[in-house]
Amino acid sequence: MHVAVGRRGDETVLWIHGEVDGATGSQFTAALAVGLAVGGGTLVVDLREVAFIDCGGMAALSQAARLACAGGRSLRIVPGAAADNLAALLGGWVDVPDGVLVANVEQQMPALRSALTVGVAEPSGGTLVLCPDGEVDLGTVGLFGDVVNSAVSAAGKIAARLVVLGLDRVQFMSAAGVAVLCQGHRRANTAGVAFRLAGGPPVVRRILDVTGITAATQHYDSVADAVAGVRPHALRGEVGGNRRRDEYAHLISLFAERVRLPVDHPRQQVLRAELIKGYLPVAQHLARKHRHRGENLDDLEQVATLGLINAVDRFEPERGFDFLSFAIPTINGEVRRHYRDRTSTIRVPRSIRQLQGQMYQAADELSQKLRRAATPSELARHLDVDLDSVIEALQAAYETRYSSLDEPNHNDDTGSGGGTRFAHALGALDLELDLVESRESLASSLDKLSERERKIVLLRFYGNMSQTEIAKRTGISQMHVSRLLTSTLALLRRQLVE
Repeated sequence: MHVAVGRRGDETVLWIHGEVDGATGSQFTAALAVGLAVGGGTLVVDLREVAFIDCGGMAALSQAARLACAGGRSLRIVPGAAADNLAALLGGWVDVPDGVLVANVEQQMPALRSALTVGVAEPSGGTLVLCPDGEVDLGTVGLFGDVVNSAVSAAGKIAARLVVLGLDRVQFMSAAGVAVLCQGHRRANTAGVAFRLAGGPPVVRRILDVTGITAATQHYDSVADAVAGVRPHALRGEVGGNRRRDEYAHLISLFAERVRLPVDHPRQQVLRAELIKGYLPVAQHLARKHRHRGENLDDLEQVATLGLINAVDRFEPERGFDFLSFAIPTINGEVRRHYRDRTSTIRVPRSIRQLQGQMYQAADELSQKLRRAATPSELARHLDVDLDSVIEALQAAYETRYSSLDEPNHNDDTGSGGGTRFAHALGALDLELDLVESRESLASSLDKLSERERKIVLLRFYGNMSQTEIAKRTGISQMHVSRLLTSTLALLRRQLVE
């Protein structure tokens, strides 16, 4: 998702592009908070370029409308097809003060949530088991998040050291549901509670694999295996289980051969190339885990490959460690450094970047707790920082990149997009300026000519008449006109040079 912020008269305008879902909900909420915090007058939210928006996004719009009205401002939404379609599903648009149109999310949410039920097994042996049944989508993710976060919090209070989430009866898991799992995993680590996933139909397992959640948490084949601590479906922090490790077993001997050879031996480079080529799927897999953060996948694979090359060059097999246990953190670190140092055109201070990370996490927690998007003042109180710092961090999120001169002109009310945002306002070099001095000098030189000579020059160069036409107009021959033009122009050239 991409957000552009601008001013149009006394209006603050937010142009939203892309998809508003569980992965981009925090950015959308932060953009609305910036619009409410910056400037005055009417806040306009333009959703015409939004390809998808979920109920969380609609709820954020509803909350922004109420906050705008409470602050004495008005909010106007310019809906697109995606927003109109979801509004129709939710019962249409409804009016709130100042003529704002917002989706009727609050009234429809209970009906949408009925598509998911979550059973909680009695804790035994220090284990708390959750068994969701249904679909985790835009209508049920709020309930799903409430139950997962509450279970993690309750585990610490009842001395349960393990929370197991059985997914066998989950028919679908949206990106917002995966975000809930990541948040639950982080909260469990903070509380000192183990968090494990178990089972799930093929479609859910595929979603978890593609989004990388199986690499961040422990995913077991069944609830019984998760409770008993049997070897998980995917080893934490690794590319896969033993099957994946066996794929690279033939490469281990190449490291031992490199150690035995002298540094300047010709085969060193051959072995190095074979190792890089052999482990290249590992780098590509790890690069795909980060592809949802807005960077081109080809660029990420190049960065991950650079990390793999560094890992191959720095690995010391005599220490007795497995290469993958060394290579994976090295590659991930290289990708993270790429995001930190090279994805933003404008560098922001480290303190602001750290505050942004804390704010995004706090926004997720408060949205689950308050059932709405958190305001900047609520974020400030939650993080125990001043409001100005929060607003500065929110603004910095949209001021780290230059805008292209060829970017579409969003100020075009017609929506045609025919202009450009900046290029149409840039001036061009006026070539006529160089001729000003010559024209002024020529005017005085023309005054010195005789009336007939001046008339011939004007008819030729300002009237665009041929010599024959001038001859008929002046009553002389064409040859005489040609001689007069030649002598007159020569005289004018000499006077301009002098």
